[in-house]
Formats: sequence, C-alpha cells, structure tokens
Amino acid sequence: MSSPALDALDRARTAVILTVSPLEEHGPHLPVGVDAITARYFAETLGKRLAGARPDWSVLLAPTLHIGSFTFHAAGTVSVRQRVVRDTLVDYGGSLARAGFRYILIANGHGGPGHLTALEEAAAIVSRRHRVTMASFTGHLAWQFLRGRYLEKIGAALGRPLADDELHPSDLLVPPADLSLDEARELFSGEGLIPDIPT
Repeated sequence: MSSPALDALDRARTAVILTVSPLEEHGPHLPVGVDAITARYFAETLGKRLAGARPDWSVLLAPTLHIGSFTFHAAGTVSVRQRVVRDTLVDYGGSLARAGFRYILIANGHGGPGHLTALEEAAAIVSRRHRVTMASFTGHLAWQFLRGRYLEKIGAALGRPLADDELHPSDLLVPPADLSLDEARELFSGEGLIPDIPT
C-alpha cells in the first residue's frame, strides 16, 4: 500500500495487525518459521473476521516481524533478548500511534514465556504513552494453552487425547521438500520423534 493510500485511511476505523514470531527450529519435519507461519494465520484469520464484522473499517496486515525470545537453541533458530522484542514493538507501535493509528493488534505463534511477557509489556507501554489501544490478542490464548486449558477440548474434538508430539505437526501437515520419504515416514509414525516441548 502506498503512503498516500495509507494517509487517506480513517485512523478511527482502521486496525493494524502486527505479526511477531521468531525463526525457531521445531524438529527436522517442520520449517524453521513454523511459529511465524502460525502467527500469520492468526493475523489473517482475525483480519478477515474484523473486516466481516466491521465492513466500514480498514484492516491492515503489516509484514511479519521475525523476532522472538525464549527460543530453543538449535540450527536455524534466531533469538534476541526479551527487552529487544519489547523495545522493537514499543517503537513499531509508537510509530503507528504517532501516525494516528488508534488500534494496533499483535498476532503471535510462539509460546516462550519471556516472549509473551515482552508482547504484553510493549502493548501496555504503547497504550499508556500514546493513548491508543494496542493489545497482544494471542498472549492470553497462548498462556491458557500452555497451562493445558484447551487440551481436553482438543482431545474431545479428536476423539482421543492430544499427544505432545502433535502440537506443532498439526500446524503444518506438509513435510519440507528436503526431508526424505523414509525420514518423513519415521517422523510421522511417531518412531524416533522427539517432542519439542522441554520436560
């Protein structure tokens, strides 16, 4: 979208959605950016719902910010300090607020506790400093999921309990092109699969 087109938007009826998640390795069967891909899905879904519920509003999806903290340490993972995540979002949100945007939402697909805290802190700082509404709509959902609140509902929908090793593979069902067919069979059969959730 061009600068003149952005400037023509009614700021009182425009929601900006920031997608924020790290590049993080979750095993050889998933792409490094699975958290960011999941976050983008959340952002697009929310954007469509907002546009449907408020047809007189504009919904902007900002490009994905591949930034995150509290990640697993493996090849392909890019991690920054928690305060860098917070400060980056304070700067992004502040810039949007100074441009007149009043509603800023953060979509996230990463469950690192420090990362979630950074998103919540940034939203609170921007909201307070600029008198706008900035919120991390996936923060509360992620905390509840990580605490096991939705596992029973997911199990009921599946007709069986959800296994730890299904959490991320259920996000992306297509194995990467560089994974051999034998490796994929082994991984998706559950044999040799190492859950990506620290115990």
